[in-house]
Amino acid sequence: MRVSRFFSKGLPYLITAVAVLGVLTGATSGPLRCLKVAVLPLLFLMIFPMAMGIRLEYLWHATVNLRLLSASVVGNSVVSPLLGLLLTGLLLRDHPELAGGFLLLSTIPTGGMAAAWVGFARGNVALILVMVALNLLLAIGAVPLLMGYLARSYVAVDPLFILKKIALIVVIPLAAGNLTRRFLVHSLGEEAYRQRVRPLLPAFSSLGALGIVFIATNLHALAFLRRPAILLQIVLPIVLFYLLLYLWVLIIDRSGYCRTYENEVALLYSLVTKNLTIALALALTSFGGLAVLMPAVAYPVQALAAAFFVHLAPRVLKVPRAALSP
Repeated sequence: MRVSRFFSKGLPYLITAVAVLGVLTGATSGPLRCLKVAVLPLLFLMIFPMAMGIRLEYLWHATVNLRLLSASVVGNSVVSPLLGLLLTGLLLRDHPELAGGFLLLSTIPTGGMAAAWVGFARGNVALILVMVALNLLLAIGAVPLLMGYLARSYVAVDPLFILKKIALIVVIPLAAGNLTRRFLVHSLGEEAYRQRVRPLLPAFSSLGALGIVFIATNLHALAFLRRPAILLQIVLPIVLFYLLLYLWVLIIDRSGYCRTYENEVALLYSLVTKNLTIALALALTSFGGLAVLMPAVAYPVQALAAAFFVHLAPRVLKVPRAALSP
């Protein structure tokens, strides 16, 4: 559908435009604190459509490729958080709120948009769907534990509080979304659901994300204006973080671990496509302050990098292509 395609392709630019609008309105009219009442409805609007697109039954196929699933889990639960901790120590030591948001970004699991990027790059879509579902479920327990250990030197972290927030903004919408999808499939049929309902889900989730980004930037507009150098302090670690993640996957590629191009693409996007929707929701509800700006700024960086690598992947990845169509 045109609306869905518009949001999918234009989201990085829309996020940037809405962030600028939030700063401008916050600078001219002051922070619109009344917007805080819209946070929870917008969080639900972000998470619920995404949850409808995740099919937990894909986990039954988790034994198909344990090697690659293990690499994806280790990458998301070990490599990514360690890179986040390294960059935090180097660049954000004196900025505790930003450090908390950045470490949260590094511990968050794979996002649903990974499946779309894998499809664009002609990778193994079936495999990335299993990776998305598996990493999301593991993150329910892993994120509170990782944040409690990694971020305690920078911000006050209550792992139990984060776990409760994950239950509120992930587990409940995930269960509700799964039940809603089953009901719609039963009522409309699988084909009608795929054609009429599923294409609309990313658009609704994007609207929620745009609303949250506007509120976050509006409330912190004065901080931007008083300390303009803060934008560089946000962008630099994010760009380096994604560069190091891509470099990690290229090292795996040279080892021949994935064996085929299709599997390599799935593993790559399972690591570099973070679930920024959940990161934004957790940052807003668990930390607040400037921590929210990390996942907000990461939206355009992640999307632009992922889109660029779609065209670069066939030239850079050296593993053989098993069934790449012309």
